[in-house]
This record gives sequence, structure tokens and C-alpha cells, in this order.
Amino acid sequence: MKSITNTLFYIIILNMIPAALLGTFQISSSLYTLLFALVFLLQIIMIYNVLGRKSLKITRNQFLIFILFLIVEVISNLYSAIFFEKFDSNEFLVVFSVTLNIFFFIISISNYRVQYSDLYRFFFKIVQAGSFACFINLLLNYKEILSISSLTNSYVAEFSSFFSNRNTFGVLMLITIISNKYLIESSYYKFANLFQIFFFVNLLLTFSRTSIAGALLFYLLFYYFNYVRYNYKIGLSKALSIILLIFIVALAILFMLTNDFIINRLNILLFRIDNLESGSGRFDVWRSGFEIGTSNNFVFGLGRYKALELKEKFYHNSLNYFHSIYIEVFVTYGLIGFTMLIMYFRHIIKKISHSSFFGKNITYSSIFSFMFICLFESTTRFSIGYADTISLIFFFSIPILIGNMKTDEDIKNEVV
Repeated sequence: MKSITNTLFYIIILNMIPAALLGTFQISSSLYTLLFALVFLLQIIMIYNVLGRKSLKITRNQFLIFILFLIVEVISNLYSAIFFEKFDSNEFLVVFSVTLNIFFFIISISNYRVQYSDLYRFFFKIVQAGSFACFINLLLNYKEILSISSLTNSYVAEFSSFFSNRNTFGVLMLITIISNKYLIESSYYKFANLFQIFFFVNLLLTFSRTSIAGALLFYLLFYYFNYVRYNYKIGLSKALSIILLIFIVALAILFMLTNDFIINRLNILLFRIDNLESGSGRFDVWRSGFEIGTSNNFVFGLGRYKALELKEKFYHNSLNYFHSIYIEVFVTYGLIGFTMLIMYFRHIIKKISHSSFFGKNITYSSIFSFMFICLFESTTRFSIGYADTISLIFFFSIPILIGNMKTDEDIKNEVV
């Protein structure tokens, strides 16, 4: 039997190739777009090949949800075409890609079950890919890293491995850290904790505030779910390790607070207090998206390109995203689309609570961390591209597979 987790990993690697070519060799935008179109077609063939005809055997409720989403897509674009008397042909590509991705990577995969070993192999391969990216990052940027104190701001830092920007590398580091945490808790391989430090160092070097905040929140949530909410016992060695870690962090914070140079460096490279008031421009983008969404087809949305066109026309902002998946979904697919996204998160959290997977507290933590990141970034628009695909697989497909995991006793009870 073909492994779905192997296929998902290979799809992630496939999506890294155009991103790496852009970051390393600065290929043209037309070639970059063409490569991603080819990668998308390949990934659909690959996912269908592993799911087979079973992918078409969905439940009645899944079918109704899928049809509802198709209706939303059609009405949002019809509205834009009729009321604005102009239709961007790129919307066909959006509808095509989003529809296929949601069908295969969310709906069809919901009926697929995997073994524990499949998941752990997937996470280990993610760790291997992340390790490779980290070593490339250090190899390409070791001179600049050694002279980090001379940087005037974080935007001139190019510590992004073979990717074109540091935020893209930050996303990979975040999912690598989460993947490695599964392996740490299961004692899957030696030196996992040392590699985790290595990954955190590379994540900090990205100066990507969202990814760094997501990783820190992930760890806080993990310890909350694992040791507070569910009252798991902490062994003596782990308790001493936690106390030592708290002590080291406290000393580090105290040292930083008493060192003007370090405070200045952190402000310039990471905190960037001078633009916090505007949310680094996010607040204006959010406001524009919310106003466009509420004043134009509030229920079904406008479609992606019409929303972006109105944002540029009336708010003079040429960004091709809204810096928040919630705003992105609302303005594109309206209140119904936004509600479907929230209901998905609710559904998957409930599904994981009934899973027999050993690391489901890690999954809880990663999903809530992802939901937090979604406030500040267009993490995935369920379309074509590296960021869209890697987030779709890691924070949607993999949690679904984890939620499907049940013990033999659970399966017997279902049959009865």
C-alpha cells in the first residue's frame, strides 16, 4: 500500500524546488510561476494516486460541505463579474486550485487512516529537510551572521537559507521544531534536544516575529496541555531540566535588560517598537479588507483578485495579500467562508480529542499556535505555492490523519 505520509512529504519537497530556485538563482517570475503550476499538477496526480478511487467515496455531510463551498466560490465571482462589469480570468485558476486542494487534502483525506510509524517517519523526514536547510543557511551566511551586530535593521538580514526571504524560511523552521517535538517526546532518535536548539537558533536568525512568536506559543501551550490541564506527572529529571531552563532564561532576560547594547539590537532586529503601533502596516491592511468585505457581498465575498483590486484602488495598497488568513477568507469568500474555516478548526480540535495518538497534546498546541499566526499572516490561501501548500499539509492534512488514529478497541466499539 502506498504511504500517504510519504506522498505528503514529497509534495512539500516538490514545492520547495521553485522557492529554492528563486532564492538561490533568482529565476524569472514567469519561470517561477510556470514551475509552481507544474508542481501543482504533479501534487494532484500524486495525492490522487495514493488515495485512489476511495477519494471519491465521501460521506453525505462531506459532500454537502464541498458543494456549499463550490456555491460560495461561484456566487462570489458571479457577483464581482455582474456588479463590477469586469472579471479577472485569474479567478478561474484560483477556483480550480482551491477546489482541488480542499477536496483532496482536507475532505478526501478525512477518510484515510495511517499507522503511528507512518507519522513518525513523516516528522523525521521533515526534521531532515529542516536540518539540511539550516546547514545551508549557515554555509551561505556565516560571514553575515558573525557580523550581526552591524545590521541596521532586520529587513537587510538575508538569513533565509536557500529561500528568497526569511519569513519563508521561518515557516519551515516552525514546522521543523514542531515535528522534532513529536520525536523528542517519543524518544525517536538521539540528540533530538540538541537539534531543537539548533533549529531555534536558525529560527531566531530569521528575525521573523510571527514564526518566533508561534514557536514560543507552541511550547507554552504544550506545557499547559501536557502538565497543567491533563495533570501529567513530571519525572524528577524532567522537573530539574525545566527548573534549570527557567533559571537560564531568567538570567538571560536579566542580562538583556541591564545591557543597553543588547536591548538596542533586539529592538532594531526583532521587536521593532517603532512600528508596533501600526502593526507593521497590518492594521491598515486589515481595516481595508474588513471594509471591502462588509460593503461588498458580505455573505459570499468577492473572490481574491477583485478584493485585491479594490484594496489597491481605494486604499492604495498593492500587497497581494491581507496579512491575515481570517481577513483573507472573509473578503474572498464572505461570512460563509469565514464560518466554514472556524468550524473546521472546531471540528479538528474535537476530532483530535478522540484520537489515540500519543502526541495529540503537541497537535493541540500546534493548531492553536497556527490559529494565532493566522491572525497576522496569510498562512495559506489553499491555493498554489510553497507557503500555501506546506501550511495546508502540516496544519490541515496531518492533524486530520492524527485525528483519525484510533486504538483497536475503539474500532471494535465502532463496529459494534
